[in-house]
Amino acid sequence: MPPALRNLFPYLAFASLGLAVIWAVSFGTMPQADFTFANGDQIKTVDPAQATGQPENRVINCLFEGLLRSLPKEVAGGPEKNLDVNVPLQLFPGVAELPQISEDAKTYTFKIRDGARWSNGRQITAHDFTFSWQRLLHPETVSEYAYQLHYVDGAEAYNRAKLAEGDAVEVELYDRPDPGQQYPRGTMLRGKLIKITSPPPLEIPPKTSKQEEERLTAEWE
Repeated sequence: MPPALRNLFPYLAFASLGLAVIWAVSFGTMPQADFTFANGDQIKTVDPAQATGQPENRVINCLFEGLLRSLPKEVAGGPEKNLDVNVPLQLFPGVAELPQISEDAKTYTFKIRDGARWSNGRQITAHDFTFSWQRLLHPETVSEYAYQLHYVDGAEAYNRAKLAEGDAVEVELYDRPDPGQQYPRGTMLRGKLIKITSPPPLEIPPKTSKQEEERLTAEWE
């Protein structure tokens, strides 16, 4: 560093510090915000099927309402108070009323509440929820939290593409209108799986390179 510039360095440092202080103080003169949301980090997605982090979860909870809501009793039942973080939670109606549960506790029947609508005014239907859950479970969605729905009858087998002879199956034809759309892909055909036929074992020619072997294996799989 030239001597002249070295001599100026302390002054430049103090000037930068002064500008930083002025910039920080200027926030105090800004009008008060109507709402402040300290989320801790930038979100990566607002797609409920793809989100994995707490920053995404907090924003998604503000944007979407589920069939039910889990809230502290003090908030849902009366005026908001200073709550301890370990306060017990309770289920309350959301888009749907509280469900009717069968005697064997295996069937939950939800009724979409009257007046439940999307932000564009369209009425919410049961199909909106089944589509959302099927998309989350679809193998090509590759949702990290798909296992959260595995307790639904048939959900794990659908998510992991497990099949047995005699199972009811859906076949997606490759006539999708939008090649970039993952789900639903195209015309759906439904039937019963009669037989599973496996391809012959892959035979790798001698002296095949590692890259070529990986390509052949991928094509065979």
